[in-house]
Amino acid sequence: MGRRSISANSNKLAIDSGAVSWGFIDYQELLASAQEYLGPEQVAKVVITDRERYLREVRAQIRDMHITHYFYDPRSASERCARSWFQAIGLALMLARRGITPIARLTDVPVRRWRAQTALVTAAQGTCLILMEPGRVRRWCVHRSLVGPLPMPMSLRTFESLNEIRAANPVEKGAVVFAGSLYEPRTSFLAELADRLRDHSIDLILRTRIPGRPRTPNEEYWSGLASADVIFTTADQAFGSGIDRIDEPHLIYRYLEACAVGRPLVAQHIEGAEALFAPGEHFATYEDLDGAVEAIIRLLNEPETASRLAEAGFRRAEEIVEANCFWRSLDHALGGTLLGHQREESPPSTTSR
Repeated sequence: MGRRSISANSNKLAIDSGAVSWGFIDYQELLASAQEYLGPEQVAKVVITDRERYLREVRAQIRDMHITHYFYDPRSASERCARSWFQAIGLALMLARRGITPIARLTDVPVRRWRAQTALVTAAQGTCLILMEPGRVRRWCVHRSLVGPLPMPMSLRTFESLNEIRAANPVEKGAVVFAGSLYEPRTSFLAELADRLRDHSIDLILRTRIPGRPRTPNEEYWSGLASADVIFTTADQAFGSGIDRIDEPHLIYRYLEACAVGRPLVAQHIEGAEALFAPGEHFATYEDLDGAVEAIIRLLNEPETASRLAEAGFRRAEEIVEANCFWRSLDHALGGTLLGHQREESPPSTTSR
């Protein structure tokens, strides 16, 4: 597997996130994959230590940098509604004055405030990446440049290291591992699923970031996935105060994680994401609780089927990671401005095979 060579590039990308979030796999892979695409010297990490002083911290960290693109996550700013709006307006004006192109990560589509702030920050010249089918998102977020659906990225370095992790962690027969964060309605669904699986003498193991508990070390997390007989995840949206309930599930980072460790995946089918991971080809799909139980038991009882899905999913993950599909798709939407004269005419193929 070859690494794509990048020559000198005068553009520079800044990625912001809170100090705690930078300890999570998602943000570490976002940074590492960007460095592989643009070059390690062309990507800056902006660490927000005080969300109430978000604008001040951003200004201080990028003041002396020649930033051309800024990766914005509305969750990095204040939790207070009025202040977060002030921060979003201030960031939009600051980036516009400096001629910096904003890129927004709109992963939590149902949150009305984050959705509107994302559209505001990127309205002039930026783009917005999403994890579900663009046509559906436009019902809630009117934006001229939506990119997706895309899984969160994985660096080639991490993907290659998983070979050693797989070799060191043999599969535990009958182990069904859930990958993802715990929130409603997912938590209730998992509780029901665990009860149903126990009726078949199957335990559901959680490999996730549980609120109030220390973060699982990366190697331990990957080892847990690599040793699973079957990996399970859901793509349900959260609901709560300030959130619009969206019935359609969204593509999440865990699809790529599960396939990258070479284990069979049971997950929901995401409309519009077939070009990335095709149901029945790269993973087993389900629609409801009964379907989830049936799919898990089938893969446990049919090792040949499980092996076929795991191999196909792994090869697809390899293609996506090696091509750095995430950043190349964003670059294409921005007219190749991330790489400047090194632009490519189109993003890598995401046609299912």
